[in-house]
Amino acid sequence: MRVKWNGQRRELVMFANLSTKQQQDFDYIRVDEFYDPRFFEYRGSIYDCREFQVTPGVSELNSLGWQGWQPESYFSAVVVKVFDSETNILFEDEIVVGYAHW
Repeated sequence: MRVKWNGQRRELVMFANLSTKQQQDFDYIRVDEFYDPRFFEYRGSIYDCREFQVTPGVSELNSLGWQGWQPESYFSAVVVKVFDSETNILFEDEIVVGYAHW
């Protein structure tokens, strides 16, 4: 398994800050969620943090410190870190994103 990432934290943005075109992909967002910072851009796509699954505890992704994943295909997934696994400090309104391929 290979995971590519640049180690940079990405700012989470609110639904209200997305363009009208970008908002169309998230028609399930309720009005009371418009100002929750939970969206980020990666590789030209917008992702909602709440759509990610927790990585399985026994997976190689988990052992590498990735806490969430969203499969893209049978052989790849977008992976995220929401807190520093060494210090257990939450990144707050930021996220680290990578691309896993196996």
